[in-house]
Amino acid sequence: MPARARPTRTARRGGVRRPHPALLASRPDAADAEASALVDLLDDALAHGTEGITIDVDGRAVTLTNLTKRYFPQGGPGAQSKGDLLRYYLAVAPLMLPHLAERPVVLTRYPDGAGGKSFYVQRAPEHRPSWVATCTTSIKPPKELTFLRIENAATLAWVANLGAIELHPWYARCSAPTKPDFLVIDLDPTEGTRFEKVRVAALHVKEALDAWGLPAFVKTSGATGLHLFVPIVRGPTQRAVHGVARDVATAIAARHPRLFTTEYRIANRPRGTVLLDFNQNSAGHTLAGVYSARPTASATISTPLTWRELRDGAVPRDFTLVTVPMRLAQRDDPWARVELDRGRVDLVAWREGIIGVKRAS
Repeated sequence: MPARARPTRTARRGGVRRPHPALLASRPDAADAEASALVDLLDDALAHGTEGITIDVDGRAVTLTNLTKRYFPQGGPGAQSKGDLLRYYLAVAPLMLPHLAERPVVLTRYPDGAGGKSFYVQRAPEHRPSWVATCTTSIKPPKELTFLRIENAATLAWVANLGAIELHPWYARCSAPTKPDFLVIDLDPTEGTRFEKVRVAALHVKEALDAWGLPAFVKTSGATGLHLFVPIVRGPTQRAVHGVARDVATAIAARHPRLFTTEYRIANRPRGTVLLDFNQNSAGHTLAGVYSARPTASATISTPLTWRELRDGAVPRDFTLVTVPMRLAQRDDPWARVELDRGRVDLVAWREGIIGVKRAS
């Protein structure tokens, strides 16, 4: 169904504004006709200073409000308001949704934008449209919670309109919530550590993982660090995956003791080091999802990279509400699901092989 919009409240502010050239360049590819049409509607609303519209997203009515509210105090054109956040999520929906599909999603809501008060939302809001999918599962049995699932662009827009800047999908799917299909390592620099050191740290981790036969995909955290994901075959429990991540991180840290720490308590981490945070694999822990916005002043995005891009100098501030749609209009997703699935490792067989090699030696 073609996208349509009707204004709910309009406020003219100095007349109609022309779209910034960066916004024109960051529109979705024409092949994504639905996303492109929705972005056009929102661009028009923002250009006219419209405060609220109701859009038709594949036959579902989604009301978007407070479009001109300032969300990102240091964001450039197209990366400032709540409307800009909504525009971003509609623009990247075709590539983002496969990374969210079938997973429980935890929200971090910022009703007053980045820098304002925030709160986590684990339970799916009771007052939600009938077409919003959910997933009932447990972090700590036997207590169960009903989580959101984000399976379509309408739900993504509805969630963003709640002020959910960050989206945190589980590493596991609803069909097997205790069996993740990723092992993750969060590279988190201590205060004052430059990103260049995080880059070096990530390349050391990749070198070790390559030597051990574990493929790794890298993305910016959207803040100061990097996230490494190892795609695995579903089977081991979250506890077992945590154990492997701990052993891997400990071994890498031992090789480079001046660069890495595994000390979880912030006060005890040596200055100038990078935390190899394997505890993100614990039950109930999540990281900002692929292409999730982050609550930074300049509206940065947690963005998948190729390893070559990281080596060549990519930094988190390069990737924002405006530049990421431009990037995706010009290139394929480095984390396309077909690539992730092709690289999946049987972690049980891998660990048995590593132990066998150690015993033989």
